[in-house]
Amino acid sequence: GVHADNMASLANFLDEICGDSSTASGLYKEALALDPKNAFAAGKYAAFLGRTGGVPKEEVVRMFEKSLGEAPGNTEALVDYAKFLSDKDDKVLAAKHFKRALGHLPDDSRLLGEYAAFLEEAGGEHDEAQDLFQKAIAADPGNAGVLGRYAEFLSRVRKDASGSCVMYQRCHDADPKSIVGLLGLAASDLSSGNIDAAEALLRRAVKEHPEDARALGVYANFLDCQKGDRSEAKEYYQRALKHSPNDAQILGNYAFFSGRGSGGEQRGGGGEALQAGGGSRPIECAQPWTIRGVSRAQVR
Repeated sequence: GVHADNMASLANFLDEICGDSSTASGLYKEALALDPKNAFAAGKYAAFLGRTGGVPKEEVVRMFEKSLGEAPGNTEALVDYAKFLSDKDDKVLAAKHFKRALGHLPDDSRLLGEYAAFLEEAGGEHDEAQDLFQKAIAADPGNAGVLGRYAEFLSRVRKDASGSCVMYQRCHDADPKSIVGLLGLAASDLSSGNIDAAEALLRRAVKEHPEDARALGVYANFLDCQKGDRSEAKEYYQRALKHSPNDAQILGNYAFFSGRGSGGEQRGGGGEALQAGGGSRPIECAQPWTIRGVSRAQVR
């Protein structure tokens, strides 16, 4: 009943927002013990198991099917199930579940944005993805997650710097704390040589998201390549790795940073020359940061 729904909602919050998967796991189990046929709790628990791992794929599928058996129109479960299947490279079945969800809520901004992101990443169907992103934004012009995801699409796929900047700004206006908006605008400012504005946005990003590895890594890269502050850059790289020790880009950039040595000389690895301080002197830097992958969970 309602109590089980509330427990599952709290568990989802603790897992996705607070990172407390242990407490979340206990709450999910308690909710399902209280109401074994609760479709919402079963669907969210299935999504949780799929994200955290540790159980066979078949067990996750069983939980999703249980949820949908109780409530075939459970759009939350359909979308979570589709994303799980996509991550497991079952693109055909994933697309089927996305379409089922949209059959129930054809004008839902979040669903349209999720399906657009799937089409872009899984199928490379860029024209259809762009149409869906635009439809999602028309349905809810203030959805920061969709705006940010569309900005990424324009930047990465369409190579539309001005269009993506507009969308990053709209994302930021809709949610000033959105990490996608903050990092996206910082990247736009950096590309136009506005170093001070980029720095202000990056400082705000790490202040608002002090445990977000990508924000910390982006700022570390900025401190090294644009400010020449290796001491502080090292501190932020280490903080980033504390929170995400297996992130390939953070590991690669930190390895390159460490290999250059304190004098700026390169001792192995590749890199791109950026301009420190907005053009005062060239230095060898690790791979510049992209915003890819930051916002998908925020298409909400």
